[in-house]
Amino acid sequence: MGFRVKKSFGPKGFKINVGKKGISSVSLKIAPGLTINSKRGTTVGIPGTGISYNSGGRKRKRATTNATRNNTRIATNNAAERTLKLEKQKEYNKKFKEFTGGYNKKAIIAIIVSFLLCVTPLWPLGLLLSFPSLIWLLIDTVIKTTKFNKHLKESRTASMVKLEQHTIESIERVIITKPNEREKRILKLKKEITFKVAGITFNGIQQNIKSLVKEEKEISDQYEGLSNKDILEEYSDEDKIYEVDIRGSEELQLISDPKNKFDPNAIKIVHEEIGDVGYVPAVDCKKVKKALDDGYSIEWKLIGGKHKHIEYDDEKDRDVVKIVSNTYGILITLTES
Repeated sequence: MGFRVKKSFGPKGFKINVGKKGISSVSLKIAPGLTINSKRGTTVGIPGTGISYNSGGRKRKRATTNATRNNTRIATNNAAERTLKLEKQKEYNKKFKEFTGGYNKKAIIAIIVSFLLCVTPLWPLGLLLSFPSLIWLLIDTVIKTTKFNKHLKESRTASMVKLEQHTIESIERVIITKPNEREKRILKLKKEITFKVAGITFNGIQQNIKSLVKEEKEISDQYEGLSNKDILEEYSDEDKIYEVDIRGSEELQLISDPKNKFDPNAIKIVHEEIGDVGYVPAVDCKKVKKALDDGYSIEWKLIGGKHKHIEYDDEKDRDVVKIVSNTYGILITLTES
Protein backbone atom coordinates (compact mmCIF):
# COMPACT_ATOMS: atom_id res chain seq x y z
CA MET A 1 0.00 0.00 0.00
CA GLY A 2 1.54 3.28 -1.14
CA PHE A 3 1.32 6.82 0.21
CA ARG A 4 -2.18 8.26 -0.35
CA VAL A 5 -3.45 11.83 -0.35
CA LYS A 6 -7.19 12.39 -0.65
CA LYS A 7 -8.98 15.51 0.59
CA SER A 8 -12.22 17.30 -0.24
CA PHE A 9 -13.18 20.79 0.87
CA GLY A 10 -15.41 23.70 -0.04
CA PRO A 11 -18.76 25.22 0.97
CA LYS A 12 -22.03 23.34 0.67
CA GLY A 13 -22.80 22.58 -2.99
CA PHE A 14 -19.25 23.27 -4.17
CA LYS A 15 -16.48 20.74 -3.60
CA ILE A 16 -12.82 20.53 -4.65
CA ASN A 17 -11.19 17.08 -4.58
CA VAL A 18 -7.41 17.08 -4.10
CA GLY A 19 -5.15 14.03 -4.62
CA LYS A 20 -1.40 13.59 -4.36
CA LYS A 21 -0.99 14.85 -7.96
CA GLY A 22 -3.01 18.02 -7.36
CA ILE A 23 -6.66 18.93 -7.91
CA SER A 24 -8.41 15.81 -9.26
CA SER A 25 -11.89 17.28 -9.83
CA VAL A 26 -14.25 20.16 -9.04
CA SER A 27 -17.94 19.51 -8.38
CA LEU A 28 -20.79 22.07 -8.30
CA LYS A 29 -24.30 21.13 -7.20
CA ILE A 30 -26.60 23.74 -8.77
CA ALA A 31 -29.90 22.25 -7.61
CA PRO A 32 -31.22 18.93 -6.28
CA GLY A 33 -30.57 16.38 -9.02
CA LEU A 34 -28.34 18.71 -11.09
CA THR A 35 -24.57 18.40 -10.62
CA ILE A 36 -21.65 19.57 -12.78
CA ASN A 37 -18.34 17.75 -12.32
CA SER A 38 -15.14 18.71 -14.15
CA LYS A 39 -14.17 15.06 -14.52
CA ARG A 40 -17.48 13.29 -15.08
CA GLY A 41 -19.56 15.92 -16.87
CA THR A 42 -23.10 17.09 -16.06
CA THR A 43 -25.44 14.74 -14.18
CA VAL A 44 -29.21 15.35 -14.17
CA GLY A 45 -31.41 13.13 -12.02
CA ILE A 46 -34.71 12.89 -10.20
CA PRO A 47 -33.98 12.96 -6.42
CA GLY A 48 -35.08 9.90 -4.49
CA THR A 49 -35.66 7.71 -7.58
CA GLY A 50 -32.12 6.68 -8.52
CA ILE A 51 -32.82 7.78 -12.14
CA SER A 52 -30.14 10.01 -13.63
CA TYR A 53 -28.52 10.99 -16.94
CA ASN A 54 -24.86 11.89 -17.47
CA SER A 55 -23.98 14.06 -20.46
CA GLY A 56 -20.22 13.77 -20.62
CA GLY A 57 -18.92 11.51 -17.89
CA ARG A 58 -17.24 8.24 -18.57
CA LYS A 59 -17.99 4.97 -16.87
CA ARG A 60 -15.26 2.90 -15.40
CA LYS A 61 -14.36 0.09 -17.77
CA ARG A 62 -12.96 -3.23 -16.85
CA ALA A 63 -9.24 -3.20 -17.42
CA THR A 64 -8.18 -5.05 -20.57
CA THR A 65 -4.69 -3.70 -21.25
CA ASN A 66 -1.57 -5.59 -20.24
CA ALA A 67 -0.53 -2.79 -17.92
CA THR A 68 -3.85 -2.90 -16.07
CA ARG A 69 -3.70 -6.68 -15.85
CA ASN A 70 -0.19 -6.39 -14.41
CA ASN A 71 -1.39 -3.83 -11.86
CA THR A 72 -4.26 -6.12 -10.88
CA ARG A 73 -1.88 -9.06 -10.58
CA ILE A 74 0.47 -6.97 -8.40
CA ALA A 75 -2.44 -5.86 -6.20
CA THR A 76 -3.54 -9.48 -5.82
CA ASN A 77 -0.01 -10.57 -4.94
CA ASN A 78 0.27 -7.75 -2.42
CA ALA A 79 -3.02 -8.80 -0.81
CA ALA A 80 -1.78 -12.41 -0.66
CA GLU A 81 1.50 -11.26 0.91
CA ARG A 82 -0.38 -9.23 3.52
CA THR A 83 -2.57 -12.24 4.32
CA LEU A 84 0.51 -14.46 4.62
CA LYS A 85 2.26 -11.95 6.90
CA LEU A 86 -0.86 -11.70 9.06
CA GLU A 87 -1.06 -15.49 9.37
CA LYS A 88 2.65 -15.70 10.24
CA GLN A 89 2.21 -12.97 12.87
CA LYS A 90 -0.76 -14.82 14.41
CA GLU A 91 1.26 -18.04 14.49
CA TYR A 92 4.21 -16.19 16.08
CA ASN A 93 1.94 -14.65 18.75
CA LYS A 94 0.39 -18.03 19.51
CA LYS A 95 3.76 -19.75 19.91
CA PHE A 96 5.07 -16.79 21.94
CA LYS A 97 2.15 -17.11 24.37
CA GLU A 98 2.59 -20.89 24.66
CA PHE A 99 6.36 -20.62 25.26
CA THR A 100 6.50 -17.59 27.61
CA GLY A 101 3.01 -17.44 29.09
CA GLY A 102 2.27 -14.17 27.32
CA TYR A 103 2.95 -10.61 28.43
CA ASN A 104 3.35 -9.65 32.09
CA LYS A 105 -0.26 -9.33 33.26
CA LYS A 106 0.69 -7.85 36.62
CA ALA A 107 2.65 -5.06 34.95
CA ILE A 108 -0.20 -4.34 32.57
CA ILE A 109 -2.69 -4.14 35.47
CA ALA A 110 -0.32 -1.77 37.31
CA ILE A 111 -0.10 0.47 34.23
CA ILE A 112 -3.90 0.58 33.87
CA VAL A 113 -4.30 1.44 37.57
CA SER A 114 -1.68 4.20 37.31
CA PHE A 115 -3.40 5.72 34.26
CA LEU A 116 -6.75 5.70 36.09
CA LEU A 117 -5.15 7.44 39.07
CA CYS A 118 -3.79 10.12 36.72
CA VAL A 119 -7.34 11.38 36.03
CA THR A 120 -8.13 11.69 39.77
CA PRO A 121 -6.83 14.01 42.52
CA LEU A 122 -4.26 11.28 43.21
CA TRP A 123 -2.57 11.96 39.88
CA PRO A 124 0.93 12.44 41.42
CA LEU A 125 0.72 8.89 42.76
CA GLY A 126 -0.47 7.60 39.41
CA LEU A 127 2.34 9.39 37.60
CA LEU A 128 4.88 8.02 40.07
CA LEU A 129 3.54 4.49 39.61
CA SER A 130 3.35 4.59 35.81
CA PHE A 131 7.10 4.89 35.06
CA PRO A 132 8.30 1.81 37.00
CA SER A 133 5.32 -0.20 35.67
CA LEU A 134 6.19 0.70 32.07
CA ILE A 135 9.88 -0.14 32.63
CA TRP A 136 8.87 -3.42 34.31
CA LEU A 137 6.70 -4.40 31.33
CA LEU A 138 9.37 -3.36 28.80
CA ILE A 139 12.20 -5.30 30.46
CA ASP A 140 10.02 -8.39 30.94
CA THR A 141 8.89 -8.27 27.28
CA VAL A 142 12.46 -7.88 25.96
CA ILE A 143 13.67 -10.85 28.04
CA LYS A 144 10.78 -13.08 26.95
CA THR A 145 11.11 -12.06 23.28
CA THR A 146 14.86 -12.73 23.31
CA LYS A 147 14.40 -16.18 24.84
CA PHE A 148 11.57 -17.01 22.43
CA ASN A 149 13.52 -15.92 19.32
CA LYS A 150 16.47 -18.00 20.50
CA HIS A 151 14.10 -20.96 20.90
CA LEU A 152 12.76 -20.43 17.36
CA LYS A 153 16.27 -20.23 15.93
CA GLU A 154 17.26 -23.50 17.62
CA SER A 155 14.05 -25.16 16.38
CA ARG A 156 14.72 -24.00 12.80
CA THR A 157 18.31 -25.27 13.01
CA ALA A 158 17.12 -28.68 14.18
CA SER A 159 14.53 -28.77 11.38
CA MET A 160 17.17 -27.86 8.77
CA VAL A 161 19.44 -30.67 10.01
CA LYS A 162 16.58 -33.18 9.70
CA LEU A 163 15.72 -31.85 6.22
CA GLU A 164 19.34 -32.17 5.06
CA GLN A 165 19.49 -35.74 6.37
CA HIS A 166 16.22 -36.59 4.62
CA THR A 167 17.49 -35.02 1.37
CA ILE A 168 20.73 -37.01 1.50
CA GLU A 169 18.80 -40.22 2.11
CA SER A 170 16.45 -39.42 -0.80
CA ILE A 171 19.38 -38.74 -3.14
CA GLU A 172 21.02 -42.00 -2.10
CA ARG A 173 17.80 -43.90 -2.84
CA VAL A 174 17.52 -42.23 -6.26
CA ILE A 175 21.12 -43.10 -7.12
CA ILE A 176 20.59 -46.81 -6.47
CA THR A 177 17.23 -46.83 -8.29
CA LYS A 178 17.11 -48.07 -11.85
CA PRO A 179 17.11 -45.22 -14.45
CA ASN A 180 13.71 -46.14 -15.90
CA GLU A 181 12.02 -46.13 -12.48
CA ARG A 182 13.68 -42.80 -11.59
CA GLU A 183 12.41 -41.23 -14.81
CA LYS A 184 8.90 -42.50 -14.11
CA ARG A 185 8.95 -40.91 -10.65
CA ILE A 186 10.12 -37.58 -12.02
CA LEU A 187 7.56 -37.53 -14.84
CA LYS A 188 4.66 -38.67 -12.68
CA LEU A 189 2.66 -35.50 -11.96
CA LYS A 190 -0.50 -35.27 -9.90
CA LYS A 191 -3.56 -34.76 -12.09
CA GLU A 192 -6.54 -32.59 -11.14
CA ILE A 193 -10.16 -32.47 -12.26
CA THR A 194 -12.18 -29.35 -11.41
CA PHE A 195 -15.90 -28.81 -11.98
CA LYS A 196 -18.92 -26.91 -10.62
CA VAL A 197 -21.79 -28.85 -9.07
CA ALA A 198 -24.83 -29.03 -11.38
CA GLY A 199 -28.47 -28.75 -10.27
CA ILE A 200 -27.60 -26.71 -7.19
CA THR A 201 -30.52 -24.30 -7.70
CA PHE A 202 -33.21 -27.01 -7.43
CA ASN A 203 -34.98 -28.90 -4.63
CA GLY A 204 -34.38 -26.26 -1.94
CA ILE A 205 -30.59 -26.73 -2.05
CA GLN A 206 -29.97 -22.97 -2.00
CA GLN A 207 -31.94 -22.64 1.25
CA ASN A 208 -29.97 -25.50 2.82
CA ILE A 209 -26.71 -23.82 1.84
CA LYS A 210 -27.94 -20.54 3.39
CA SER A 211 -28.44 -22.35 6.70
CA LEU A 212 -24.84 -23.60 6.47
CA VAL A 213 -23.67 -20.05 5.75
CA LYS A 214 -25.65 -18.75 8.75
CA GLU A 215 -23.87 -21.21 11.05
CA GLU A 216 -20.49 -20.21 9.62
CA LYS A 217 -21.22 -16.49 10.14
CA GLU A 218 -21.80 -17.13 13.83
CA ILE A 219 -18.30 -18.53 14.37
CA SER A 220 -16.12 -16.64 11.87
CA ASP A 221 -15.36 -13.11 10.67
CA GLN A 222 -17.57 -11.96 7.81
CA TYR A 223 -15.96 -10.45 4.68
CA GLU A 224 -12.52 -11.60 5.93
CA GLY A 225 -12.90 -9.30 8.95
CA LEU A 226 -12.41 -6.21 6.75
CA SER A 227 -14.30 -2.96 7.26
CA ASN A 228 -15.54 -0.87 4.32
CA LYS A 229 -12.68 1.54 5.02
CA ASP A 230 -10.14 -1.31 4.76
CA ILE A 231 -11.65 -2.44 1.45
CA LEU A 232 -11.53 1.09 -0.03
CA GLU A 233 -7.87 1.49 1.00
CA GLU A 234 -6.52 -1.93 0.04
CA TYR A 235 -8.61 -3.26 -2.88
CA SER A 236 -9.49 -2.25 -6.44
CA ASP A 237 -12.90 -2.10 -8.13
CA GLU A 238 -12.24 -5.54 -9.68
CA ASP A 239 -11.84 -7.35 -6.35
CA LYS A 240 -14.61 -9.33 -4.66
CA ILE A 241 -14.59 -9.96 -0.90
CA TYR A 242 -17.01 -12.77 -0.09
CA GLU A 243 -19.17 -12.91 3.04
CA VAL A 244 -17.84 -16.28 4.23
CA ASP A 245 -15.11 -18.75 3.29
CA ILE A 246 -16.46 -22.30 3.50
CA ARG A 247 -14.39 -25.20 2.20
CA GLY A 248 -13.49 -28.75 3.13
CA SER A 249 -12.85 -32.31 1.96
CA GLU A 250 -14.41 -35.12 4.00
CA GLU A 251 -17.84 -33.46 4.25
CA LEU A 252 -18.73 -34.25 0.61
CA GLN A 253 -19.34 -37.67 -0.92
CA LEU A 254 -19.70 -38.55 -4.62
CA ILE A 255 -22.14 -41.45 -5.01
CA SER A 256 -23.06 -43.27 -8.24
CA ASP A 257 -26.78 -43.04 -9.09
CA PRO A 258 -27.47 -45.73 -11.75
CA LYS A 259 -31.24 -45.51 -11.13
CA ASN A 260 -31.32 -41.88 -12.21
CA LYS A 261 -34.07 -41.58 -14.84
CA PHE A 262 -32.17 -38.94 -16.82
CA ASP A 263 -28.67 -40.46 -16.88
CA PRO A 264 -27.60 -43.93 -15.62
CA ASN A 265 -24.03 -42.60 -15.38
CA ALA A 266 -25.12 -39.83 -12.97
CA ILE A 267 -23.05 -39.18 -9.84
CA LYS A 268 -24.88 -37.63 -6.89
CA ILE A 269 -23.08 -35.26 -4.50
CA VAL A 270 -24.07 -35.40 -0.82
CA HIS A 271 -23.01 -33.10 2.03
CA GLU A 272 -22.95 -34.72 5.48
CA GLU A 273 -24.91 -31.84 7.10
CA ILE A 274 -27.34 -30.57 4.46
CA GLY A 275 -27.83 -33.69 2.32
CA ASP A 276 -28.02 -33.66 -1.50
CA VAL A 277 -26.40 -30.61 -3.10
CA GLY A 278 -26.54 -31.62 -6.77
CA TYR A 279 -24.78 -33.75 -9.37
CA VAL A 280 -21.52 -34.00 -11.28
CA PRO A 281 -22.07 -32.31 -14.69
CA ALA A 282 -23.05 -34.91 -17.30
CA VAL A 283 -20.03 -34.12 -19.50
CA ASP A 284 -17.68 -34.91 -16.58
CA CYS A 285 -19.34 -38.07 -15.21
CA LYS A 286 -17.21 -40.65 -17.03
CA LYS A 287 -13.84 -39.13 -16.20
CA VAL A 288 -14.90 -38.39 -12.60
CA LYS A 289 -16.02 -42.02 -12.12
CA LYS A 290 -12.69 -43.27 -13.50
CA ALA A 291 -10.81 -40.82 -11.27
CA LEU A 292 -12.65 -42.04 -8.17
CA ASP A 293 -11.92 -45.67 -9.10
CA ASP A 294 -8.22 -44.83 -9.52
CA GLY A 295 -8.06 -43.07 -6.13
CA TYR A 296 -8.51 -39.31 -6.02
CA SER A 297 -8.88 -37.01 -2.99
CA ILE A 298 -11.74 -34.47 -2.86
CA GLU A 299 -11.46 -30.76 -2.06
CA TRP A 300 -14.42 -28.35 -2.32
CA LYS A 301 -15.31 -24.74 -1.59
CA LEU A 302 -18.44 -22.60 -1.61
CA ILE A 303 -18.60 -19.95 -4.35
CA GLY A 304 -21.09 -17.17 -5.03
CA GLY A 305 -23.39 -15.71 -2.37
CA LYS A 306 -22.94 -12.23 -0.94
CA HIS A 307 -19.79 -10.28 -1.69
CA LYS A 308 -18.56 -6.70 -1.33
CA HIS A 309 -16.96 -4.69 -4.12
CA ILE A 310 -16.10 -1.08 -4.91
CA GLU A 311 -18.29 1.08 -7.16
CA TYR A 312 -18.25 4.77 -8.00
CA ASP A 313 -21.32 6.65 -6.72
CA ASP A 314 -22.18 9.60 -9.02
CA GLU A 315 -24.42 11.27 -6.45
CA LYS A 316 -21.82 11.08 -3.66
CA ASP A 317 -18.97 11.71 -6.15
CA ARG A 318 -16.74 9.07 -4.54
CA ASP A 319 -16.04 5.34 -4.36
CA VAL A 320 -18.35 3.35 -2.10
CA VAL A 321 -18.51 -0.28 -1.00
CA LYS A 322 -21.63 -2.13 -2.13
CA ILE A 323 -22.96 -5.60 -1.33
CA VAL A 324 -24.06 -7.88 -4.19
CA SER A 325 -25.86 -11.19 -3.69
CA ASN A 326 -25.47 -14.04 -6.21
CA THR A 327 -26.62 -17.66 -6.39
CA TYR A 328 -24.50 -20.05 -4.32
CA GLY A 329 -22.42 -22.72 -6.03
CA ILE A 330 -19.89 -25.41 -5.11
CA LEU A 331 -16.54 -25.90 -6.86
CA ILE A 332 -14.98 -29.37 -6.53
CA THR A 333 -11.38 -30.37 -7.26
CA LEU A 334 -10.31 -34.03 -7.48
CA THR A 335 -6.57 -34.56 -7.02
CA GLU A 336 -4.75 -37.78 -7.81
CA SER A 337 -3.73 -39.57 -4.59
